[in-house]
Amino acid sequence: MNNKIHESLDSIKLSTEDENRILDNIYTLHEKKTFVKRNRRRVLVILSVFLLCSITGITLYAAIHHDVSISVKDNDSLMNERTLSFSVNDPDIRIPADSFSAAMVKESRDTLNEQFSSYDPLSSSSPDLIIKYFSTIESSLEYLGYPVFYPKINIRYNTVTMYIWGNSFGEITEVILTVDYHPSSSASFCNVIHLFTDKYDGAIKIDYIINDQEDNNVTTSNYIENGREFLVAAYKSSNPDWTSKVVFWQEDSAVYELQLRFTKAGENEAETYMSDWMNSFK
Repeated sequence: MNNKIHESLDSIKLSTEDENRILDNIYTLHEKKTFVKRNRRRVLVILSVFLLCSITGITLYAAIHHDVSISVKDNDSLMNERTLSFSVNDPDIRIPADSFSAAMVKESRDTLNEQFSSYDPLSSSSPDLIIKYFSTIESSLEYLGYPVFYPKINIRYNTVTMYIWGNSFGEITEVILTVDYHPSSSASFCNVIHLFTDKYDGAIKIDYIINDQEDNNVTTSNYIENGREFLVAAYKSSNPDWTSKVVFWQEDSAVYELQLRFTKAGENEAETYMSDWMNSFK
């Protein structure tokens, strides 16, 4: 797993300012988490996104609106890895690749074309990924230009990051918007929105590569609130003082995640913000 993380980090070219921002974010968290996506050799490492731990055979199904599911399976590997998958079988979830703001479409096209034209197949760099940072949620949504709903959490946020995936034609295939919150020393949250375009190849699936270092008691549930049925999974992290929880929801053309990590002292705080997040959907 460490080799994969190092290879992924090598594939992302960052400025000194960006590197310092990421390092600050790592040290803010009590435990580094990795979010690894595999699609046509793509590897994305999002250091601020919490991961769900492992258990075999757990599957959840949403009963409202869309056919979605969570599943965990063992990988064919000697590294005790498992894959957590959130799958969406809604054929209408893909949006046109030019649905975003003119600035985002043009800048992404130019950057992708440049990255692909200078790509060395023998290197570990990833030409199909662009990372952008924003000072506010509003500015990120303005740049996005697509009328996606943002589920608000009524606390101050820390970082706003957009991950833009594209192809060799300069077309956007997928966008991930993440917003990190660290309201106290006993609770941390991450709000994630996924958008997929009509240039995205294959099934709509969000995969996490999990390092299974110890047995964990994973609990799963269908959480009904605000007229919706959310998929929720929780587990004890490698630090027994901390609990992690992930909430999934798909509505219209977006897949939403709320990822929470909290101690016993922060449990009520986490439950309050999870409820606020669920009830923010209109």
